[in-house]
Amino acid sequence: MTIFLAGRPYNGTFAEEITLLCDKHHREKTLGLLSNEAVRAANANPLNLQKGVSAPYDLHYSGNECQVIIGGNRFRQSSQGDESFLIALAVDGDILVGFRFEDEHYLLTVDAFDEDNLALLTIANNTLVFSVSPWDIAWVGMRLTIREGQRKFLLEMQFNPPNEVRIERGNLRRNGVEFRISPTETVINGKSKVSGNDFVGSWGVTVGQPIGGGLAIGRVNRYR
Repeated sequence: MTIFLAGRPYNGTFAEEITLLCDKHHREKTLGLLSNEAVRAANANPLNLQKGVSAPYDLHYSGNECQVIIGGNRFRQSSQGDESFLIALAVDGDILVGFRFEDEHYLLTVDAFDEDNLALLTIANNTLVFSVSPWDIAWVGMRLTIREGQRKFLLEMQFNPPNEVRIERGNLRRNGVEFRISPTETVINGKSKVSGNDFVGSWGVTVGQPIGGGLAIGRVNRYR
């Protein structure tokens, strides 16, 4: 993003007058296709805040295999045609992180919820949308970081096209189950630690309703 101050590049002062522009609108501003008045109006009433979510962003994954790295564990799958899929994490049959293969492309799914099962980030078939309600959101290069508070990560993930996504820290929750993720391990509801595993095939870690192989955990003490 690029920072503008009343139509001029920002020089480090007057933070209340800052406007952040995405690459598209930065180009339009530079080319004179976006006026200072339009920037000020958008800054006063941002569209994201009106809708409560970001604009959709399309990711691009392809190839003959996919890989997910989550908290010290690796999940990978090779394409077997359009029936191929990879479920890395699931709760009660709901997929939190996974891929499916269709038309020679891998389509990524990621769902992140708060403790009340309200969606904060959704990636459906490679289209990413996130809520604007978290405390801080930063997207720099291939890395997306969403915080729920100071030093409190909801999700820190890196997109590595054409076939990999990494979730390095944060909390993935669903129906009273929490995967607490650090760079070296994944802890389920504060007790069960999963680390150093290499899951090959369609199934990774499932909690609640078992839906496949891998590591299937039938019952856990849920936080709510």
